[in-house]
Amino acid sequence: MNIAKMDAERAEGQMNLLFQNRSDVFKNVGGDTVQMLKIWEHLQKEGIQVDISTKLKPKLDKYDIVHLFNTTRIIRNIHTSIKRKNTKTFCNFSYVLGYN
Repeated sequence: MNIAKMDAERAEGQMNLLFQNRSDVFKNVGGDTVQMLKIWEHLQKEGIQVDISTKLKPKLDKYDIVHLFNTTRIIRNIHTSIKRKNTKTFCNFSYVLGYN
C-alpha cells in the first residue's frame, strides 16, 4: 500500500472506496450496519468518495480500496474478486461473538 499516493489522492479528492456488505444490511440492521454507516459518515466528511454495495460481485474498476463488512456471508467471493482485480486493496474488520 502506497500511503503517499493515497494521501495525494485524498488531497485531490480522487480516492474512491467501496464498502461491500450483505444483501440485507439495511433490512436487518445489525452492528455491521451501524459500523459501516459511521465509518462512511466520517470518510465523507474527509472528502473521500465511498459507495456501498450489497452485490456479491460488484464492479471494482473505479475503486482504490474495497472494505468488506460481515465477511461471513461474502467470504466465498473475496478470492474471485481479488483474482479479477488484483490491483485492489481489500480490508475488513473481524469480530467474533460468543453465543452462550
